[in-house]
Amino acid sequence: MSGARDERLRLPAPWAPHARCWMAWPTGTARWGPALDAARTAIAELAAAVAEFEPVTMIARPEQTAGVSLYLRSGIPVLPLPHDDVRVRDTLPAFVVGPDDRLSAVVFRYDGWGSIWPDHAHDARLAERLADHLGTTARRAGITLYGSLLHHDGEGTALLSAGPHLDLSRNPGLRESDLEAELGELLGIEKVIWLPHLLPPSAPQREPEAPYCFLRPGVVLASVAADPADPAHEALEANLATLRAAEDARGRRLEVVTVPLPASARSAGMSYASLYHANGALLLPGFADPTDKAALRAVSAAVTDRTVVQIDVSALLPGGCGIYALTREQPEIAAPGPG
Repeated sequence: MSGARDERLRLPAPWAPHARCWMAWPTGTARWGPALDAARTAIAELAAAVAEFEPVTMIARPEQTAGVSLYLRSGIPVLPLPHDDVRVRDTLPAFVVGPDDRLSAVVFRYDGWGSIWPDHAHDARLAERLADHLGTTARRAGITLYGSLLHHDGEGTALLSAGPHLDLSRNPGLRESDLEAELGELLGIEKVIWLPHLLPPSAPQREPEAPYCFLRPGVVLASVAADPADPAHEALEANLATLRAAEDARGRRLEVVTVPLPASARSAGMSYASLYHANGALLLPGFADPTDKAALRAVSAAVTDRTVVQIDVSALLPGGCGIYALTREQPEIAAPGPG
């Protein structure tokens, strides 16, 4: 790395050591409807799975903290903070490390996904509230960015779809080059590989998910639909062609590991790419789908330095939230940033 790069803030790799994983408790039925209790049980089980590898803290509304403890296993603390929803990948800060190895928080604007969720006033302030709780310097970004759509390798390369971020109602006048410059300045991203398609859910009031992610430096997981008659086939093939032709910020041609798109998760817009890199492990979603075993084999073959654990998240399908959207890692570093 050059000296110039060393002076910039950097977003640590998802598989770098974590001090903690942050999650948030489902607040009500707006997202989940009658599936709320099943979703709470599933999120508690996901927290327990993450806690096998690293500390987890659950954010909950102050008035709900007593009830949350009935679901969570012993040893998972609850932090009372006002919030609206569970997608902490979108609402919590992106934790970055400076040249002095101190942690700071980048706070992006949050708009309830273009006001899909009009009740998002608490979530719009959640990133700063957590930074205050941690005594960490918070830097406000001037753009709306959905963390659940940003995948990166910790070495300067990001995968991103422009569509939601270049929407005029979210980031008026922002161009791809502007967004690249912002990501470079705020997160140390040196190269953005723009993917043409997300995985839109068919259910109303649900956020799209990225059907691709990094497994390790230079290696990307991509969803495919083998049947040309599949409505998702053409879009996923376009993503695949883009990834296979791309080089990362270090000049490496990407290795692409393909996994089938699970039929049971289609309506929710979810895929196997919504995974979480825990300390020493990779938590891979399962959807009670016949393709689960093939996805587990493919990912286990590509990730040999960590334990791959598949977790059934089929109870989360009604809310359209995958493991990646429900988790936010806090890097392990020597000290927090100056308060």
